[in-house]
Amino acid sequence: MANDTSNMRIAVIDDEADLLDMYTWELIDHGFKPESFISSVEGQKSILEGNFDLIISDVRMPSLNGLLLLQSIQAEMKHPPPFIFVTGYSKYHRDELIEAGAKEVFMKPIDVEKIVKWIDNYFDNKKAS
Repeated sequence: MANDTSNMRIAVIDDEADLLDMYTWELIDHGFKPESFISSVEGQKSILEGNFDLIISDVRMPSLNGLLLLQSIQAEMKHPPPFIFVTGYSKYHRDELIEAGAKEVFMKPIDVEKIVKWIDNYFDNKKAS
């Protein structure tokens, strides 16, 4: 991995416990420090209080869907962390989610290696610019 990920905090939000566990353990295996949230409301609270480098979120969730979560984070934070979506179904098209501020959208089922590669490329490019 090109980046030092030992201190990279990632908020992972998904209302499907099995997927949430899989993402979390895979990210740990790649050296990240993920914090998982099965509730988008709890995730929102922690993101607003914490210092995350990246947010990975499902789109379709009860209470607060991913798009509303993204919009609330953008409205409340001066410098919100980058936000990517992982979704199996969404009434929103990929372009809409990107236009709203997401950096990337991955369709389920997802190979976590693709997310890790995206994270590496994103932060390498950010560091180079």
